[in-house]
Amino acid sequence: MAQAWCVLKILVIVLIIAGCNGNNNSVSKPLDTNGGNGNGNGNGSDSDNGQPSDQLETTDKFTLEAQVGDGGVILSWNAMPGATSYNLYYATEAGLEPDNYAVYDNGTLVIGVTSPYTLSGLDSSTTYYAVVTTVIGSTEEFTTNQVSVTTKAALVAAIRPLNDTGIDWCADSSNINLNCPAAGFFGQDGDYGRDAQAQSGTLTKLGSGASGFDFTKVSSSGATLSVGATEWACVRDNVTGLIWEVKTSDGGLQDKSHTYTWYNPDNTTNGGREGFINGGVCSNGDCDTYGYVLAVNENELCGANDWRMPTRKELLSIMHNGQSDVRIDLNYFPNTSGSWFLTSTPVAFGVSYNAWRINFGSGRVSRNLNFVGSHASVRLVRSED
Repeated sequence: MAQAWCVLKILVIVLIIAGCNGNNNSVSKPLDTNGGNGNGNGNGSDSDNGQPSDQLETTDKFTLEAQVGDGGVILSWNAMPGATSYNLYYATEAGLEPDNYAVYDNGTLVIGVTSPYTLSGLDSSTTYYAVVTTVIGSTEEFTTNQVSVTTKAALVAAIRPLNDTGIDWCADSSNINLNCPAAGFFGQDGDYGRDAQAQSGTLTKLGSGASGFDFTKVSSSGATLSVGATEWACVRDNVTGLIWEVKTSDGGLQDKSHTYTWYNPDNTTNGGREGFINGGVCSNGDCDTYGYVLAVNENELCGANDWRMPTRKELLSIMHNGQSDVRIDLNYFPNTSGSWFLTSTPVAFGVSYNAWRINFGSGRVSRNLNFVGSHASVRLVRSED
């Protein structure tokens, strides 16, 4: 009897010790770089019987953050005590588990990363999912929360050349409009660029236009028209890729006689002064630049609704300085007066001025006075699709 009681006491002690050792919720696993079991179901199971695998423990003390930068996705996380290194897992499929990362769409493991880590070479406009794990010795212990981030759209490297000035003639000490090159007066504007190529007959154009300009007529619905078309609503600049509004003489929304005050309520682009509302002279809606842009987009001129005010440099790109009356190709931009046209570009100095304007009669570039009585013409632009 005494011997049986001793055996029973030993059994109780063993059970107590086993119970104490079974309270640890942390699960660790040896580092496996082979991509999990490869069962192809993406659910993180450790066998074909559908039973869940031992997952790494998550803790609110180990967190991962992500943001999109110009060079890729920037991942950052806090240091964990005892961690000798960190591993990154990412994929384009949600629910990513490190055990089976390879069965997820585009599942990838990067060993030995440090925070912050820039993940580059990713597909544009794609959502990625990522987690980071700690490595202590040769064992992965903890995993961060899963983050998701969508990469930026691809930048279109549409590098466009500049238009030339339109000056395809040369001058000497007493004469202008001479053929280039002028003897003894070399290196003039007319000696170089698209204008010189057009003058020599060596310039290839998609459309047509004076000097080195290359324009195509566009219908009110956005269709490309022939050079000989007698009615068109917009003009595509085949050099810069910009599409321009054509003014009318019918008294409608785009009539050549209408003027507008400069008004831009967006403090991130107006240079600190929004201008004035409805201070111009027109017959349709608000006679300011903001109201005019809204009206033209509502009408979907030439099939588009992304019309905007041109910048100073954009508007200068269609100025034909080879002419002295109205400095623009009137064969493509009829109903244009030699007057001031407003741009979207704010002036960077002075308290009495608001935006740059360009005179298509004199070629001058000047500051637009910022008061109610100051109004000018407008020609809208949009970028080619």
